[in-house]
Amino acid sequence: MRPNPIHCITDLAPYQPGKPIGELARELSMDVTNIVKLASNENPLGCSKDAVEAMKFEWSDIARYPDGGGYRLKEALSNYLGVPPDYITLGNGSNDVLEMVATVYLNHECSSIYSEHCFIVNKLATKSRGARGIEVSAMNFGHDLEKMLSSIESDTRVVFISNPNNPTGTFLAPSDVLAFLERVSGNVIVVLDEAYYEYLPPDLQSESMNWVKRFPNLIVTRTFSKIFGLAALRVGYGVASPEITELL
Repeated sequence: MRPNPIHCITDLAPYQPGKPIGELARELSMDVTNIVKLASNENPLGCSKDAVEAMKFEWSDIARYPDGGGYRLKEALSNYLGVPPDYITLGNGSNDVLEMVATVYLNHECSSIYSEHCFIVNKLATKSRGARGIEVSAMNFGHDLEKMLSSIESDTRVVFISNPNNPTGTFLAPSDVLAFLERVSGNVIVVLDEAYYEYLPPDLQSESMNWVKRFPNLIVTRTFSKIFGLAALRVGYGVASPEITELL
């Protein structure tokens, strides 16, 4: 049964992020220094001193609107990732890019596929567009790629995969993800959420930046919030073909 597009927003439960440490300290009358927060997967080591110095340098220009196209950041990411700048979409965190994908590709006549225990934004972004969500039961708390592939229907436009997965921490071998990409129909957008990619040892990291050049239906999302310790800045990005990037 398809969602009622009129009620797709009113039936939506807002995403609840982890409670700020200061708020918890006030509620429990605790010393902030005695609280260790794990709920939001923030980097406990903080960010680089170089990042702090770069932000201080930019403060002098804070009265001016920023470059909406993010030219300098796209150039830096282009060099870092080895992809052209027109492959890059910037977002207010990588979850913003997930929501952009839903805005572009989903409506009340479409469906998306995501795994049980997946990142909650996949469900919320789908429901906010009035689209039908197909939740595929998990295998050992992770993605069952075979079942997800067989669950694709004629109206399916997007498949969400998080690797490593949040919140369960499960991991798909790059070879298994590549095999999935080789079998999925080209008219289905595959979103590979790699917010935790940099935590993987080199021998487990995928070649997803090369995959986006090979598969025109692939979008890879990453973030500065996790390993780079810049969660408060809300900076994420997606990497995909220029055709997809232009739409986003």
